[in-house]
Amino acid sequence: MLANSNFYEAMYEALKDGLYSFDKDGRIIQINSAASEILGFSKDELLDKIGHDIFHLHSFEKQLPLCDCPIYQAFKKGESYVSEEYFRKKDGSVILTEVSCNPVYKNKEIFAYVVLFRDIGEKKAYEQSLEKQVQKQIQKAEESEYFYNQIFQTANLGICLTNLEGRFVAVNPEYCNIYGYKQEELIGKHFTIVVPDEYKQTLSKLHDQFLKEKKGELAKEWEVVRKDGEKIYILASASILENVIGGPYKITTISDVTEAYKARELQQRQEAMLIQQSKMAAMGEMLGAIAHQWRQPLNVINCTTLDMKLKKEMGFLDDVTFETSISDLENLTQEMSRTIEDFMNFFKIDKKIVQIDINECFSYALKIFEAQFKNSGIEVLINIDENIKICGIMGEL
Repeated sequence: MLANSNFYEAMYEALKDGLYSFDKDGRIIQINSAASEILGFSKDELLDKIGHDIFHLHSFEKQLPLCDCPIYQAFKKGESYVSEEYFRKKDGSVILTEVSCNPVYKNKEIFAYVVLFRDIGEKKAYEQSLEKQVQKQIQKAEESEYFYNQIFQTANLGICLTNLEGRFVAVNPEYCNIYGYKQEELIGKHFTIVVPDEYKQTLSKLHDQFLKEKKGELAKEWEVVRKDGEKIYILASASILENVIGGPYKITTISDVTEAYKARELQQRQEAMLIQQSKMAAMGEMLGAIAHQWRQPLNVINCTTLDMKLKKEMGFLDDVTFETSISDLENLTQEMSRTIEDFMNFFKIDKKIVQIDINECFSYALKIFEAQFKNSGIEVLINIDENIKICGIMGEL
């Protein structure tokens, strides 16, 4: 069956690639339907014709003599030939083909050359398009790399990259500027070179834990040390950089907030001073109020003791008068003690909110400042519904 020429002819006709063979003069002696269809010529138009003169070009438009044709030269040498060649179709259009040529022997002599070819124009166009896309992507990547490198180099934030061992892999100029180091002095060093001794162990553990758990880090202020030993304050935030060679890395951005930190400390000290001054002023008011409340009782005590002394010297101090005077003095001292207690309760910060009788609240306040009102000639009239209740803190109303 294999010896049957009809079988080979059927096999050649079944090929999707073009196939033709030519003799020692370059004349086509056999051609399949695929070759005829690709080139646009009928078989009769090509059989017994020198195909080289009809459709073979050696560049997009140039044609060489048959003797200089690389396919024909390979045939003469009895060599195989594989290359890309331009073929011109019957309608004048030019296609790029991929050819594979081999000599055919008969009685140990070459009597024909078989050329198998396929149109690779679309494939080539696709490859060229793909190559252009790849080049475009490469260019875009290079531009992006340049762009991000410029951001890294010119950012007004300090940026550093540390590896799993906690060593600097990259630092930008601003990072070096904040700490007072040169880039080569930091690369390869452990990041704790800028950390105070008392925090080195803690921050080293946090760094390892951060890369292990791969969780974002919130911005936080830290005390750090410059190369010259000066302690400064930074605001730092970090994230994980993965899917890169040697990763994961910890990328940290920092900004120097020393001035803001000092300003905040100064503000806190000033606020504390104002609070203290306010407390002292309130204390002065309280002492003034106590002095007003005590002035009359002290006068009464003074007069009572002088009266008792005078009556004793004159022999008029009997037991009834003595007991009455002592009782008056005790009542006055108790009243003075209650006055101090009232003032202390008024200025005491009691954060427990309770239900308060509004009438009782006003009476309580008026009792404390009763002496000042009298000395200033102020008369206070109260007209409050006794059933009104409010929720609050007695000493802060």
